[in-house]
Amino acid sequence: MEEKIIPFEKLIAGDERMRMFPRVNTDAIQRELISMELSASAPDDVKTHVKVAKQLCVAGYFFYELFSRVVCQAVVACEVALKHRYALEMPLPSTLASKKAERQLVLRERANAQKLFALFSDGWRLEKDNQFAGNLSQLITWATKIRAVREADLMWWRNNRELRNRVAHGSTMVVPPGVALGFLQRAILLINSLFPTSESEKYRAKVEARFQSPDGDEG
Repeated sequence: MEEKIIPFEKLIAGDERMRMFPRVNTDAIQRELISMELSASAPDDVKTHVKVAKQLCVAGYFFYELFSRVVCQAVVACEVALKHRYALEMPLPSTLASKKAERQLVLRERANAQKLFALFSDGWRLEKDNQFAGNLSQLITWATKIRAVREADLMWWRNNRELRNRVAHGSTMVVPPGVALGFLQRAILLINSLFPTSESEKYRAKVEARFQSPDGDEG
């Protein structure tokens, strides 16, 4: 298909598929996004991933396929949050061994999550848990064991993993705006549970009360 320049007037009018949702405009999307409260104690790079997911929600009004990218970006934010929590909980000192280089590395201070998981990707393994490679499935299992993941949230974490795997294998799924917004809100709740504050707990209670009300739904 030949690509053509979209005239500015047509571009700002939004994707034609948004006509299926007459009450949804950029103001309504932004109001919903502003109401989503990410924990203040979430790591900075997690905050950045969530910010990008919110920007994709707004961009989806103009390019409909971007709503599905919101889901992908939200899963990335959740995975990065889990990696940070793992780095914070890892006992010190910890010894890592590299089979490729036949070397050992002793961590005596808290490791940066990005650097730690780069080591896992390069084949380094913990001496006390040489099966742990740092993948999302293993992170979810680990977080469940230490009760960093709530039992009620476990299904959502597993859904995140499955969605990420589908996208990684070339899925071209398209989701409507309500699904994208609802998924992002749930992702924020999952992240908040890893880095809770009194305010994030109040936000969770408010959201769950809305879900349980007769008029509430999860998007």
